[in-house]
Amino acid sequence: SNIGNIFLKKGDYETAAKYYVKALELSRKENDQIEQLNIYASLGEVLSLAGRHSLAQNYLDSAFAMSNRLQAYVYQ
Repeated sequence: SNIGNIFLKKGDYETAAKYYVKALELSRKENDQIEQLNIYASLGEVLSLAGRHSLAQNYLDSAFAMSNRLQAYVYQ
């Protein structure tokens, strides 16, 4: 996701989104849920900035849902 962050800061939202998606795939393979949460939020941000609001909302909803699941797990 660090490469995605670089492109986000440069204003190249489409390239940032591509790298975030790649990072998301890797975090899923590693079952790194904290990283997945961060990437969902980053994808929501970058897609919103790119004007792709519906898709951005889907990723932000995923981030919110995962955050709730992780919080519930931590406080069991």
